[in-house]
Amino acid sequence: MPLSYGTINFTVRHAKDPWIVAQLLAVDSLNFGVTRSYFLTIGIVFTVVFGLMLAVPVYFGYKEYREFEDRKRRYFDAKDNKPVYEIKKIQETVLSNEDGALATE
Repeated sequence: MPLSYGTINFTVRHAKDPWIVAQLLAVDSLNFGVTRSYFLTIGIVFTVVFGLMLAVPVYFGYKEYREFEDRKRRYFDAKDNKPVYEIKKIQETVLSNEDGALATE
């Protein structure tokens, strides 16, 4: 209920009035924090930023994995899973013998 005394206006409120309770809860600022849309915006920004930050190690990890697979493929023969250098050594030994038999040590 507003009262006026000359140029000064007064408003009398009950102690359980929601406006008074809100001021007590918000320590006279009537600011109750950020809105839901603000949290949504911040969430989207963090998701994009951390997604881009995560893409770099994933890319280099995949690149390293591909190089490892290439080295493994070059080292091992696909047929019998023996190292390639042993197969070449055996082929050279067979070709160096006159009769074509495998040399035994």
